[in-house]
Amino acid sequence: RSTGVWLAGVTNTVVRAGRFHDLDRYGVLVSATQDGVAPFRNSVVGNDIPGAELALGWDGAGADNCFSGNASVTRTAPPNIQTDYACDERPFTGEPYGPVQDDLAAALPASLADATADPPEPNRPACQKGKPGCHRH
Repeated sequence: RSTGVWLAGVTNTVVRAGRFHDLDRYGVLVSATQDGVAPFRNSVVGNDIPGAELALGWDGAGADNCFSGNASVTRTAPPNIQTDYACDERPFTGEPYGPVQDDLAAALPASLADATADPPEPNRPACQKGKPGCHRH
């Protein structure tokens, strides 16, 4: 499924004057990351988003993420996002929006949520050719 721009856990980002058309999911989506880093003070303004299934979406994580003056917007999640979270209405805190949270949980592979570990250090000899103090030939 396609999304035009996804702002996951970012801060102070502006998406302005873009044209995102015929997307089968979100035009612009704002959300927390898989590990819970919340987005803060992002602005989605003056974009044209025709034909997206959901033109604008926010999972409600974070604060002061706003949406104003976007055109060709038919559906948003949450509904009325440009009225309820308009940029001239800051400051505000988001409210968790279950449908977007559920959509993200279903769309992202479970492996993204798994903890990753750094690989072990390779087994190297203590004295390596060319290393100062090493008398290896």
